[in-house]
Amino acid sequence: MEKNNNTDRISLSKVKVTANEKVIVPNSALGIDNNIVTYYQPKGVVAEQYRTLRTNIKRINKENPVKCIIMTSSIHNEGKSTTSVNLAVAMTYELDKKILLIDADLRKGRVHELFGLGNLKGLSNYLEGEATENDIVRKSPINGLDIVTCGFVPESPSELLGSKKMIDFLWEMEQKYDFIIIDTPPIIPLTDAAVLGASVDGVLIVAQAGRTKREVIHQSELLLTQAGCNILGYVLTNVEYYIPSYYYRYV
Repeated sequence: MEKNNNTDRISLSKVKVTANEKVIVPNSALGIDNNIVTYYQPKGVVAEQYRTLRTNIKRINKENPVKCIIMTSSIHNEGKSTTSVNLAVAMTYELDKKILLIDADLRKGRVHELFGLGNLKGLSNYLEGEATENDIVRKSPINGLDIVTCGFVPESPSELLGSKKMIDFLWEMEQKYDFIIIDTPPIIPLTDAAVLGASVDGVLIVAQAGRTKREVIHQSELLLTQAGCNILGYVLTNVEYYIPSYYYRYV
């Protein structure tokens, strides 16, 4: 896997706007979490922020485009997994693109829950030799998006994620997909994101407005940098700000 060593970081992306947008859940979408706004309201204000994030990622290096990224956060409950899923769905807005979302949080993975899917066989099963690639790569309810769930909780998640089998698996997936998003555990309590981050094009750090302290983010940066990871930028969640009424009339 050729690592993208471009050091220019994308601008801070604000991806959650408290604007009392009404979510209408169609019967065909039952099972997909209501927080996946890029699915339920693809033309809404919040979904537009994910489009901006998608565009920023694509602009990082046009000569050597970013193709495989990791999503992590400093601590738990900062909206990392929800952000990963929403970004993956936003990536499918481009026609004829194949997107893969991998849940590499082998301890507390949530991607299957956000899609209303089972988790009988997933990434950990494959890395332990208990499942094949065909067993774990699944079609999602969204066209153009495939999913690998986390699987069972193994004894040594970090060792599995840093294994040659994991690196080989990512290389194989890069030959089949246009873009890959990997959801990983928070970086400060666990080393998983750092172990895997050095093998992909870059890392996005998710931080929650009003909760994540600056020094905590700096500690996350230090841990990732020391592991040889390329930090692409940051995503700020749970942002509240005023949106003029004319903007709603426009969209």
